[in-house]
Amino acid sequence: MKFLDKLLRLKIFNIGLRIKITMIFIIPVILTMLSLSYFHILNERTELQALAEANAIQMSDVAFASLIHAMEMNDKKMLNAVFGDIKVQPSIVNLRIVSINNDVYDSTDSSEIGKKYELSQSGCMECHQFTPANRPHSMRLQTDQNILRVVSIIKNGPECQNCHSTAQTHLGVFLIDTSLAQTEKHLQEDMIFSIGISIISILVVMVLAYLLIQWLIVRRVEVIRSALMRLGTRDFSARITKDWHTKDELTQLGDYFNQIVANLEALQAENDKKERVRSLAIIEERAA
Repeated sequence: MKFLDKLLRLKIFNIGLRIKITMIFIIPVILTMLSLSYFHILNERTELQALAEANAIQMSDVAFASLIHAMEMNDKKMLNAVFGDIKVQPSIVNLRIVSINNDVYDSTDSSEIGKKYELSQSGCMECHQFTPANRPHSMRLQTDQNILRVVSIIKNGPECQNCHSTAQTHLGVFLIDTSLAQTEKHLQEDMIFSIGISIISILVVMVLAYLLIQWLIVRRVEVIRSALMRLGTRDFSARITKDWHTKDELTQLGDYFNQIVANLEALQAENDKKERVRSLAIIEERAA
């Protein structure tokens, strides 16, 4: 309270009651609503991103299971059919099977087949910066396309060792790149909608708060001020009218004021009466 008293004594607060109450009450409310809206948007953004990643991982796991079956059967047509079925998904950007030697064994982009990846290039270093034990299952690529890459390790199981060396623990990786553009678009639209709702809510709160302050405080203070100004001119008929329909400290203040003014008016009437009696007595004394 002492801090607030010192704050209100600053010259910047030498302003009208309406503006002062607005600065002290409405502005903190606006800041609180803006903060709540921001954290709501941030939380929703995190949840949608997590949901999009979970869907991408689930799709990758289903596709990976189909590809493993096709590779176990050594059926190139089945492998191509699986690639074709997955590729038609609107969120899928590319699928690749990369060998242990970093050669692209198969890809939905035929120009990549046979290409050798360098571990230092973008798309590889995001994954290989981690140790194999700590390597994540999915990651965002450092590109402008907002791509989420899901990595599935192709293990060298017993069913694979007829064609591959038993010394190898895994044969390569299956990479599926999904676009998060639609998710980002939805997030932007939702953010714009949330901001619009927040702005409308803030404006409604401001208007309601202003009207409430005007009705409960400002107009009643103006009535009291008007009555005090009349009292300052020795108008003892001044009264604070009861034109509001609520009872609180200002109502009590009005009652006290009316009571004091009524007592002053009665005292003034009594003094006037005594003055008249004294004047008559003087007149009668002179006449005698």
